Amino acid sequence: MADAPSNASVWSALSDTGFDIEGQDQLASIRQQFPTEPTDEVDRRKLQTKRGQFLKDHRIRIGTLLKTDSVSLLLGAGASKAAGC
Repeated sequence: MADAPSNASVWSALSDTGFDIEGQDQLASIRQQFPTEPTDEVDRRKLQTKRGQFLKDHRIRIGTLLKTDSVSLLLGAGASKAAGC
């Protein structure tokens, strides 16, 4: 497993990145809680925890979406078409 990025790079990535679903910024709550880079260790750990929870939640959501019948059928049909089947 890859090492977690440093807290400074986590804050930079979260402050510079957009992740919208249906026009709603999914990172807005984290950005509101951490408008500037955390300076003390407790806040850095909180940011790291929030980032981890965000990733976990969205991996589950995306995985669930990909497992739905209509999406799986479309992905499978696209793969078959590209393979010439």
